Amino acid sequence: MLSHPSDPNCPYVRMSASVPATQHDLWDYLSLPKWDVTMKSMDPFYESVSIIDESKYGNTHMVLARKKTKRLLAFGKRDFTFISVSDLESMKYNVWISGTVSVVTQRIPRVKEYTR
Repeated sequence: MLSHPSDPNCPYVRMSASVPATQHDLWDYLSLPKWDVTMKSMDPFYESVSIIDESKYGNTHMVLARKKTKRLLAFGKRDFTFISVSDLESMKYNVWISGTVSVVTQRIPRVKEYTR
């Protein structure tokens, strides 16, 4: 877990990888609509994802989604609601800039028996 230099209260994770695939194939593989197939190979605790809403503003693409995971050892099942944000302009330069932010909203209440 890293801390943002200008805001120590904003933790984040930076990931990098060498993947034997084209960028288009990788972006396609990681797209939220394909998680029910692809995420199971990356996260053994993955249960499901629901896409709740999607919008585009200028060159920014936003997806509101909910991911559920199975019980992880001593921890309960997880209910993780998040917004995935992608910069569409960056893809013209073969770069994918995206991130997720966890959200809590009355519109999407916690599912009983899941921890949020």
